[in-house]
Amino acid sequence: SGFWGDLVHHQRTVTRECEFRCIGCISVKPESGDVADCKTQHHRRMAEKASSAPPKSSLYTRTGDEGQSSLYTGARASKADAIFAVLGDVDELNSAIGVAAEHCKEIEDDLVAQLREIQCNLIEIGSHIATPPDSAKPEALEKVAFDASGGKLRALEKLIDTTDARLPPLTSFILPSGGAASCALHVARSICRRAERTAVTLADTHDHATAVLPYINRLSDYFFAAARLAAKLSHEEEYIYKAKRGLQVRKNDGDQTDQHQPQQQQQP
Repeated sequence: SGFWGDLVHHQRTVTRECEFRCIGCISVKPESGDVADCKTQHHRRMAEKASSAPPKSSLYTRTGDEGQSSLYTGARASKADAIFAVLGDVDELNSAIGVAAEHCKEIEDDLVAQLREIQCNLIEIGSHIATPPDSAKPEALEKVAFDASGGKLRALEKLIDTTDARLPPLTSFILPSGGAASCALHVARSICRRAERTAVTLADTHDHATAVLPYINRLSDYFFAAARLAAKLSHEEEYIYKAKRGLQVRKNDGDQTDQHQPQQQQQP
């Protein structure tokens, strides 16, 4: 008997009486000495504790804790898979565009609207990449097919042409410069080039990735032109580099530029 004997007796009694078979009841000493009162106090306290705790967020599932994640098809794959490399770079690019769009709000032009549309297209690219044909049904592939008609690519090329026509030509390498909006767009351009490289790597083993390559390739050209336009509209100086002549400054004062009139810097 003694303390441990009383505790064991209390545990057996409460467990028998508790309709929920809740072993936690033994941790509550009944104030009245009644077993039923012990059960009631415990469950009331448990209910009070549960009501004060926030519900579990749907943001985490714990299913990826061992290094795997799900594709849109439901198939599981390692997070080191080339598919997730592309998805990660496209996601990073989308975030960078979001930053650039915030900076472009200070510019009176339609750059922000253009960037928002591109962000939506990147979501579609992610859906396409995350749906490999070897684990998807035909109807799912049709639903997520990216730019099957080529309309998005043609629209982007037209946008590049329109933007570039508003700019003075270049014959020198331009350094990322020209104010906050321009620099943010240059960062987006650099990330876009990386996303293209990882997409090319994926396309070597997954044919469905080839569908997004032309758009991503053209997208970096757009960011280059958009960055220069942002510098011009912001009246910010751009820095250019010429071999054997070093660093030079191009002023963006309205439609006026300095004496240097280079041809467009080529992007493969």
